[in-house]
Amino acid sequence: MPFQKGNKLGQKNKGNKLSEEHKKKVSLTLKRKGIIPPSRKGIKDSKETRIKKSNFQKLRVKDGTHNFWRGGKTKEAKKIRGGVEYRLWREAVFARDNWTCQNKKCGARCCEIHPHHIKPFSDYPELRFAIDNGVTLCAKCHRKTDNYAGKGLKRNFIKK
Repeated sequence: MPFQKGNKLGQKNKGNKLSEEHKKKVSLTLKRKGIIPPSRKGIKDSKETRIKKSNFQKLRVKDGTHNFWRGGKTKEAKKIRGGVEYRLWREAVFARDNWTCQNKKCGARCCEIHPHHIKPFSDYPELRFAIDNGVTLCAKCHRKTDNYAGKGLKRNFIKK
């Protein structure tokens, strides 16, 4: 009988708990037929299984077959942005701009500030730590720049 809206089939057992014996019988039948239960919610993998899964994913990254692999770009950028030289560049840019957003229309001083590369970080490796290539922007203004998160470049946005 095809499904019809309002069909009460299965409603008589709704809310009834299954006995442990019945659960075991169902489990054995599914295993015998090779059917995987639809959900593993609440079941944690053993430490050994987690290590195997982790090693498998690392292998996929190494082989270049992992779906998030982009040719090793992230690794270098993360190392640089987490390094001492980058932090010193960042502080120097903030100090030069007096910890104030350099957007012509904003000029905020009280909120979260970001260092922004005028010429893109990835395209100009020689200018990554040049203080002249940095400017202080508040988070809101930084999101509006054309090269935020890999977009183009808007030069008239920043005070000169």
